[in-house]
Amino acid sequence: MFREKATRLQYYLQLRDNLLHYNQSVTEEKCFLLAGLALQADFGNFDQQRHVGAYFDPREFFPAWVCYFCAFDMYNVDWSFIRVD
Repeated sequence: MFREKATRLQYYLQLRDNLLHYNQSVTEEKCFLLAGLALQADFGNFDQQRHVGAYFDPREFFPAWVCYFCAFDMYNVDWSFIRVD
């Protein structure tokens, strides 16, 4: 698709921004899948030794409506279940 690393990065950042800020028609399930993929892109494969506690801010990976709709305490959740390995 894109050969240049910088182009792939810009494309990823634009897609992520679109999901977070522009009311895309995406199901809750897809949001969790995309968040898992974004986490893997940003932090690498899940490592129980490194990725503990609140190692990321869910508001940077989920649209506001998912955070509100799910009504979870975003900082006290074991997020390892959404990682795509």
